[in-house]
Amino acid sequence: SAVDFGAPANPGSLTSQWQLVDTLVHCLVGAFRRHCAVELDLGYLVPLTGLARTGACEETDVFLRRDGELFVTPHPVTAFCRFLSLPPNRNLTSIKRYCLPTRSTGNTYSALGGEQRLVCLDLVNRLECGAAPEAEAVQIFVEVLSRFRGCVSVGSGTGPSASAPGCPSSSTTTGPSAGQQGSSPGGRWLVMLSHSQVAEELLTLCVKPELRQPVAAAVSAVAKGVPWGAVRNTLETGFGLDPKAVRRIAEVVTQKAIPLEDRSQLRELQEKTLGIFEKALRPSGANVASGPEATEPDTAVANLVTAFKELEQLSIHLDALGVYRALPVVVNLALMKDFSLYSGVIIHVGSGKGHRFQSVVEGGRYDQLLRRFRQQQTRLSAYKTGEPAAELPLLGACGMILNLNQLASSVSPEQVRREVGCELMICGSSSMRGEPFLREAVQIARELWAVDVRADVEYDDTLSVEEVRQNCRAGGIPWMLILKGSRQIQIRNIPRKLFRDLDHDSRLTRAVLALLRGPSSGALGPGGGPPGGAPVRNRTLELFDPGASGNSPGLLSNST
Repeated sequence: SAVDFGAPANPGSLTSQWQLVDTLVHCLVGAFRRHCAVELDLGYLVPLTGLARTGACEETDVFLRRDGELFVTPHPVTAFCRFLSLPPNRNLTSIKRYCLPTRSTGNTYSALGGEQRLVCLDLVNRLECGAAPEAEAVQIFVEVLSRFRGCVSVGSGTGPSASAPGCPSSSTTTGPSAGQQGSSPGGRWLVMLSHSQVAEELLTLCVKPELRQPVAAAVSAVAKGVPWGAVRNTLETGFGLDPKAVRRIAEVVTQKAIPLEDRSQLRELQEKTLGIFEKALRPSGANVASGPEATEPDTAVANLVTAFKELEQLSIHLDALGVYRALPVVVNLALMKDFSLYSGVIIHVGSGKGHRFQSVVEGGRYDQLLRRFRQQQTRLSAYKTGEPAAELPLLGACGMILNLNQLASSVSPEQVRREVGCELMICGSSSMRGEPFLREAVQIARELWAVDVRADVEYDDTLSVEEVRQNCRAGGIPWMLILKGSRQIQIRNIPRKLFRDLDHDSRLTRAVLALLRGPSSGALGPGGGPPGGAPVRNRTLELFDPGASGNSPGLLSNST
């Protein structure tokens, strides 16, 4: 722990916020590594000079300049696309990478609304293998967010309807109840999905090309809980859209969000959406946005059918990964943000309360963007060498960007500390000072670290036990281990004001584990004994069994 226990941090201080972000990063990196992701920061590959920054609604643009250099707008996925397009990486078909951009490598992306503390995750595999990288990406972030179950639950009832905007009612939704699913102070966690092709076809039908990106950003506010009336006024007065086009947009984006796991409702949503497009395209034979970019009816319908098939396939993968047992997943067609960047499923993960939704993770599939990068680089290499351009394997890519600022404001600091922060502080009584205390305290700490107990030592022997207790209470550390004499120890639970006297012997580690993690955690190896050693049958349970000794008061005693 890096806390200055002599001056406990105020919950709103810089030190407190740093601790919160640090523990969140620890959780995220642990999850990434469990899924075999490698850290790869590629910010230096993005040319940051001479780029036009036009605000949050700029469209990602990728092309070759006259000197053959790839010119891109600053977005985290573009650096990774460029990395995969370099000649040494052309035959790469599978990679999982994460990065934590710092200021020195350029974490200021205009497309994300200014300077943010970001965590990026990208998963790439061969498209032919049938795997869905977006499914594993969702599963990784769900794995992290669902750990924070001790936060304050908001809402009542079952299913996501009590806490998420536009979510289906509990009568049609199966999944975790209000007390089961992960929650945050702002509401309960929710995964919201859409598809870029639905947004592409709708905006092509109703909006001029130069207005599609800002209109998509305005319409996405509906998915975040903004009333449609406010969005409609923005579209009509702010962008000057025709009322007929606005009504057509409303027919699609105001449809009720449905749970992805219910494939019958997903098919109903597909039929309704296709009916809206058929009605708009077939009778007149022309689009509201007329011109060479107008979408042909058959092509538009085929693209929409493909989009819903991809959502249904994703539903199967998420079911196999067990995501539905952890968090609710819904499809909301109003989600259109960054539709031009992505070429498949759009994913937002966040917390919902009432009719509001705040996303902390955003991302989606960007297969076409990656293919365009690789094709441009391949053509450039072929032009330089005079050889025919080589065929490249088709890759499926999914990128997710987590905003640490948003996540830190959406979770409970106390819950984060319980998950990752220091859980036990070792200190000495007035009779254990100097070298004897230091020698025994460090030995105990090493034994606890070896069994994954997050322990720390209070080296300042001028502090009394009461001062250490107050500092632990202020820092959210629930346990104290007090060295009272040579091999004489007392363990205290600070919130419950309970204690237990122990001896520093071979059973100490299992005893501490039983108190911190439950009696079953005392078994460190097969048969309840240490790995590689002889089984110790019920050693931990006997130590704390109320009936094992006539004068034993039980697991812990009341602290006076």
